[in-house]
Amino acid sequence: MNHQTGNDAHASADVAGTSAPNVSVQGLTKRYGEVTAIDGVSFSLQPGTVTGFLGPNGAGKSTTGGATVRSVKRGRAGRRR
Repeated sequence: MNHQTGNDAHASADVAGTSAPNVSVQGLTKRYGEVTAIDGVSFSLQPGTVTGFLGPNGAGKSTTGGATVRSVKRGRAGRRR
């Protein structure tokens, strides 16, 4: 299975605890071979909030979370602070 994150994905994390979003994702795209699982997803996670993804099976909830964590962890897309 070919896993790739689109080149237009940006993820950043702020560990300093400022009022800026702790995680901000813009234009996240994830493909499995020729199948696009998520396309152009953008969101921000604010400090002190609980955030969840809701949707039917196969909607891309786990894929979005996993791609976001990998992007921030590896520093491959966007920037980490």
